[in-house]
Amino acid sequence: SGLRSVHSLVRSTREADEAIPVDLEVYAFAFDLADWPELKDKGWPGLKESVAEEFLKQDKKVDFGWGFLLEEKGQRAMGSVKLAWMPTAVAGQPGLLVQCPGRPNLYLTARPPYVIAAFTEYRTEYVNKRMGKEMPLSPEQQAVIKKTLEDFITAIKPQKGEAPTGNWAVPAK
Repeated sequence: SGLRSVHSLVRSTREADEAIPVDLEVYAFAFDLADWPELKDKGWPGLKESVAEEFLKQDKKVDFGWGFLLEEKGQRAMGSVKLAWMPTAVAGQPGLLVQCPGRPNLYLTARPPYVIAAFTEYRTEYVNKRMGKEMPLSPEQQAVIKKTLEDFITAIKPQKGEAPTGNWAVPAK
């Protein structure tokens, strides 16, 4: 397809667990750093800059394809919005969670020669069949969904020989 990534979709349908009344989806991508020589040696700071440029719609120095990943075609520039970068486990190792208002959370880690990126999707309302109308998810259901999605992302398995090294070893906060 001409895309410079390998990706997987994990879907849990609501019929699988009635405690979660909405479909859950986890999209996971592996980007080969060899396809981005301008980013390959910049480590976490370069990756964070590339993500910030896409989330905030600034001029890109490196087009990593985040716009395609996050399906932002109709999104406007975010301007002065700040991204929140938090440490988290991604694919069984240290990584970063990127939060931006109005955008899906993005989970990142690096296992040279790959950058692993994942994001999730689910609806915040469900159809209550007994009442015949849409209802918001309860805080308890949202907590179960958050834990389920984070477990999916943590469980992504590395390929043999993948290990963070050099400027990719520990993500910069």
